[in-house]
Amino acid sequence: MPRKIVYLLVALGSLLGPAAAQAAKAPKVTVMTRNLFLGADLAPAINAPSIADAIDGAGTVWNELQSTKFPERAAPLAREIKASGADLVGLQEVALWRKQTPSDGGAKPVSPLPSATPATAVEFDFLALLQSELKKAGAKYNVVVVQREFEAELPVDADHNDATGTGPLASVGA
Repeated sequence: MPRKIVYLLVALGSLLGPAAAQAAKAPKVTVMTRNLFLGADLAPAINAPSIADAIDGAGTVWNELQSTKFPERAAPLAREIKASGADLVGLQEVALWRKQTPSDGGAKPVSPLPSATPATAVEFDFLALLQSELKKAGAKYNVVVVQREFEAELPVDADHNDATGTGPLASVGA
């Protein structure tokens, strides 16, 4: 082991000793984490070899999202959080799903159309839904940090039938 690291470990050890003793006197903090599952596997759209396949894949994603019924899952999750008595709750995959009807071709960086605009109509806001259910359950939590991880938009062909598509990319798969 290089000498620099040994000195660093010794220095850290000497700093942690007093902190550990003081931590023993500190109040306990209970932490809970949950992965909400963003609602669908994105692979059918992300891994598609063409725009037409990605639009069909987006349909698969959208249909799976509908079937996972987060609004129904939010109430029992809120009750679980309240029952835990956790002081801090860390949540992963807290998704925000938007919709635009008819599609104008998606949005950057995915859409090939320069005039495409992002969807703004909220279909599912997992954070807002959970906050509403927490309030109903009488659990009081404040959002401290929201970290945006991923945002993309594609037209959705929910029935995988190019003949029923609308919008400027509807004929891409034809």
